[in-house]
Amino acid sequence: MHRLKILVLLATVALLAVLPGSIFAQETAPHRFYGTATLADETVAPDGTVVAAMFGDEEVATATVESSFEAGFYLIDVPQATGAITTVTFTVDGVATADSIAWAERAMQELNLSAVAAKVEVPTEVPTEVPTEVPTEVPTEVPTEVPTEVPTVDLAPLEEAVEELSATVLDLQLSFAMSPPGPGKTGDAGEDGAQGPAGPQGPDGPQGGQGSPGNDGAAGAAAAGLAGPQGDSAGGALAIVALILAIVALLGVGAAFVMSRKS
Repeated sequence: MHRLKILVLLATVALLAVLPGSIFAQETAPHRFYGTATLADETVAPDGTVVAAMFGDEEVATATVESSFEAGFYLIDVPQATGAITTVTFTVDGVATADSIAWAERAMQELNLSAVAAKVEVPTEVPTEVPTEVPTEVPTEVPTEVPTEVPTVDLAPLEEAVEELSATVLDLQLSFAMSPPGPGKTGDAGEDGAQGPAGPQGPDGPQGGQGSPGNDGAAGAAAAGLAGPQGDSAGGALAIVALILAIVALLGVGAAFVMSRKS
């Protein structure tokens, strides 16, 4: 029994001598994060989406989404920082999140990560300078020269023609008034008029002496009928009236033309 203990001890010492010294080097435990990951469009990250842990601009650990436990689930171990920055930040599918966690040894923390869409910078500065200079010079020169010369029209020939027409019309009116009516056709004989009523009986005349018997008188003529209406005069009068009307119309047109030219 004592011999067996010695052999075990020797084997243990030999094993310890063979093992490398790095096994005995004490390592620092990581900071573990787990939870769900969401993309920038606010949808749950599908399987295979890369979640990365960063110290500043240095990527120190990565993990992929695995939904066998929960949709969008991830688990990542972040080692101790080797530089001055000890705050852990994250990215989901290459897009940064708003999380910033101080690293702690042996910590296990639930952290749901959401990628933040890049904000579009819209210029908020609005130019306030508005041009206030307004041209105040207004052209005041207005052409005042108005042509006052009115073209004159020689109206003497027209006036002479009007006077001649007036004289002609006057002569025609006088000749028409003084000329006897034209010979008309003799009308047909009228019918005998009705016999008038008997007049009152006159007083008895003085008794005359007995005269000699007279001869039989001739038979009386039939009473003549009334004269028929006088026939139409010759057509010359109508022609003269038409001529007078035409001359008057011509005088009216000439007077209107003269008045329009003068205005």
